[in-house]
Amino acid sequence: MDIVKIFATILTLAGMALLIFACFAVMKGSGTLLGVQVEKMGFLAPTILGGIFFAGGLYLFRYLMGSGKR
Repeated sequence: MDIVKIFATILTLAGMALLIFACFAVMKGSGTLLGVQVEKMGFLAPTILGGIFFAGGLYLFRYLMGSGKR
């Protein structure tokens, strides 16, 4: 397996995990969630990072699929 495919998979999975954590943080409001102190606007960082990681992983997958067709 190519190193780029592994990296794309890791980025996509990390992005999905962060986005799911952000969803739980929004539903929880404030308090402790999975051992992490979540404040009122504490869901913004995992949402932004999750979106960046997820989009980066999908971009790498799309790049790999596009280069494989040539």
